[in-house]
Amino acid sequence: PGQTGITVSGTLEDANGNGIGNTSVTLVATAGSFPSGTGNQITLTTSNAGSFSAQYDAPTTDGTVTFTATSGSVSGQTTLSVTSGAPSSITLSPLSFTAGSPTTISGYVRDANGNPVDNASVSFVASSGTVSPTSTTTDPTGKFTTGYTPSAVSSNVWRCSAAYLRR
Repeated sequence: PGQTGITVSGTLEDANGNGIGNTSVTLVATAGSFPSGTGNQITLTTSNAGSFSAQYDAPTTDGTVTFTATSGSVSGQTTLSVTSGAPSSITLSPLSFTAGSPTTISGYVRDANGNPVDNASVSFVASSGTVSPTSTTTDPTGKFTTGYTPSAVSSNVWRCSAAYLRR
């Protein structure tokens, strides 16, 4: 999500597969935008060989983007799958514990655009006490949970790390 400067390209061809040059093509995206200031639609002119291309900025959320290229009464479509990027931030709750009292710790893994990261592997380490499980995987909302029982009243160091597992 949020990737910029993606090149979207195609070729306008006749029924025999020959490129149709110097012809107007309108390209429309169902999400994201063309950075030329035209929003989600841009009109281009094909090269002599019938090719066209435009720079495109993907939306900042996961999903599928459909591109439709139209010239006169002819049109064609293709899709682009937009998925979360690598983990960028982890939030945890709660941040205070009572010695000997089991606590469920939950949190979220997000990418640089604030999108949830599904299927991220999250690992936990505490300087004292018991953590179980010591690793888990985030759900589609980026959420994870683990259990923690502090062994004594003291200053515990807690570490949580995430790695992205692309499906």
